[in-house]
Formats: sequence, C-alpha cells, structure tokens
Amino acid sequence: MIVTFYDLEDDANPLNGSVIRNRDQLRQILRSLQEREPFSCELTAPNGAELVLGVGAIGFADYCRNGDPPYLCAVTNRNVVYGIEPEFLVGGTPTPVAARFCMPFDDVIKIAVYFFDTGTTCPLFSWEEI
Repeated sequence: MIVTFYDLEDDANPLNGSVIRNRDQLRQILRSLQEREPFSCELTAPNGAELVLGVGAIGFADYCRNGDPPYLCAVTNRNVVYGIEPEFLVGGTPTPVAARFCMPFDDVIKIAVYFFDTGTTCPLFSWEEI
C-alpha cells in the first residue's frame, strides 16, 4: 500500500503531500521529524483511512475513515506515567493529549507501519472511541 504524509503543524514542510511507498521510507521520515518540538502529522491511505500521529520523544495515534466518526485513539499497553498531559502542536496551537493515549515513539512507528500495510488499526493495541 502507499500513504500520503501531511504535517499538521508546518504547512511549509517540503514533505507535505509526499507519497510514501515503502516501510523504510515511512520509518525514516517519522524518525527524522522526531527532533522537532512535539507536533502532529497525518497519514492518509487510498481507502480513505486517516492516521494522525503525535511525533516527539513520545507520541500518540488517532484513526478514522474519511474524516468521519468513530474516531479511535490507540491506548498505550505499557504502564507509563508522564505526569501531565503531553502537548503536541497543531497549527501553532499546543494540543494536550491524555496520558493514557501517549506511548513510546517506537510504538507509534509500529502503528504507522501496520497502517501503511493495511490501512487499518494495529491489533497489537487497544483502540478507544473518543
């Protein structure tokens, strides 16, 4: 499958609208963006599915189809405590994300790769309707 990348924080990102054609390219792009201040990006699949990812030292994953409900958020399957609700920039606005939806970035990449392969949610994680 292929996915298209969109940076939800930086409209000028030259990667906006990039078509990602393989898993390694996807991993490389996501890792390269991890050094920025935490922000959100979106992957879209040809089947109309959308995956919004939080990118940073930790992240999150939200899934929907064609922008319509239900909106599903991956629930961390690790006993990780972040103290406060982490924030991810979206259009210049810091957006808090509940700690139960935040996870190590390696888990976010697993979810993104599964989405790349299937256009659906990764079954290794629970998904909660938000």
